[in-house]
Amino acid sequence: MNDPFELDRWVASAARDLRLERVRFRTLEGVQEGAASIPRRISSQAALDELLEQQERGASLLVAALIEWVRHLAVARVTARDRAEVFAARFGEHGAFSEIVQSLLQPSANTPAIERKLCDAAAGVHDALRRREERVREASRLIGLQAGAAAPAAPAFAEQVLAITDAAFMRDDSPSWSAPLKRSLAIDAAEGWPVHLTHRWLASLFAGGELVRGVKLEDVPLPIPLGAASFSRALGFFGDMLAFADRPNGSPFCLVRAPHDRLVARRSCLFAGLPLEPTFFQKKLGLGKSFAVEQTRFVARSAVIWLRVAALRVLACPLLQSDRGGRDFEELSERVLGRALPGVLLGVLPAFGPSDGVLLESAADACLERARLRERFDDDWFENPRAHEALRHEHQLPIADRPPLWAPPPEGEAIPCAAKTAGEPAEFTASSARAAALSARLAEALDE
Repeated sequence: MNDPFELDRWVASAARDLRLERVRFRTLEGVQEGAASIPRRISSQAALDELLEQQERGASLLVAALIEWVRHLAVARVTARDRAEVFAARFGEHGAFSEIVQSLLQPSANTPAIERKLCDAAAGVHDALRRREERVREASRLIGLQAGAAAPAAPAFAEQVLAITDAAFMRDDSPSWSAPLKRSLAIDAAEGWPVHLTHRWLASLFAGGELVRGVKLEDVPLPIPLGAASFSRALGFFGDMLAFADRPNGSPFCLVRAPHDRLVARRSCLFAGLPLEPTFFQKKLGLGKSFAVEQTRFVARSAVIWLRVAALRVLACPLLQSDRGGRDFEELSERVLGRALPGVLLGVLPAFGPSDGVLLESAADACLERARLRERFDDDWFENPRAHEALRHEHQLPIADRPPLWAPPPEGEAIPCAAKTAGEPAEFTASSARAAALSARLAEALDE
């Protein structure tokens, strides 16, 4: 019989390798190296059956957590070649497809010609994606994982996000289907950012404080700085890496981190949202108050588009299973972005990921967390050592001991609601609370 603590150490190593795989696959050399190697002893049906037997005998919480991870790693192992083929199609041949995307998003791009070129190049990526999704669904079924189990309420919440952001979404008369994607980059929020986006600059934002003391962060490739949104993405990477790496040394990995960990996703969104804070522009980029407020509005308008694209990802992912998915994607994208994206881009641009639903919900969770941080530590919480200690304290907690983020309001207080339909009863749910927090945060940022 396998020792659960030994299995846990193997799972921790495999989880880290999977994260690094996503980074490595963004280069031609990384694609040629192949997918992460996941040992069968933590990703096979036999390993799962043994753990299930231990669970029936009343085993520990660690065994239950291992079961979740073994199922996740089993799907990852049997679909490794399919993932490699997707990344090869997207980033292989010297990054042909990804380079076309970068060219399209440049302000001076010859948009019609590059759009046609992109659609021509997308067919291979789309076909590889469909094959991968078919394999993932089959592997998940065989190992006992339900599709969408990480965030079952995400599709309904995605519709709420569209309703919340509809009034703030600025439509234009551009004939280009890529116009909304370009506007999401926040290129007009150009003040204060460094010319080059580097790890040194990112580390300098939080250097010398408690936030990263003693934490070894992964050295990941950073986005090309096309606009303020690129810096927001980099800050999101920082939050993600921090929350994943900042774990207690003596605790089993599986008890403190889950396959689609909401704490990790929430930290990513919390730090990605820093460019929505005028105080961040003043304290960290040295802008005056008026410039900082103006920058915040620009970023907020791009955040509206990001949220709608995130909702599009959640709602469009099931279309990969449909023979008429491309046509349905065109209709859905027109409803979401005001422009019909070509059907061949389904799953390709924007790209889909297994944690899309969790990430969308976590964007709203981060709004509530940010409000609480400001209430306790003031507007500049991001450089307050006591706020850093509070964040890191939660990183150290077992998943089962994390404090609940959402709870019904005290009796007699109003129930938070946003984007309700007429006649809908005022019943507290996590989705209604998320919608209210997100709506309030956007209203604040757009009206700064």
